[in-house]
Amino acid sequence: MGRRHGIELARRAVARASPLTESLGESFSRALILGWPDIPEPRLQHAFHDEHGRFVARTDVDRYGQSAHSTAP
Repeated sequence: MGRRHGIELARRAVARASPLTESLGESFSRALILGWPDIPEPRLQHAFHDEHGRFVARTDVDRYGQSAHSTAP
């Protein structure tokens, strides 16, 4: 049997896969984020509700409600 090219890359991809990503773009963005050790892993598919429990919004990728200028959670 010949050498299996790409098997280590495939194993890493499977280890980092998430059933919560809903598109290729989300998966690609998440893969990039996971490649940067200084950026915490994002929260996926999070729903936001107001003080009365009513749905307000849902994000694909979220930094735990922090702005881009905030520090890690």
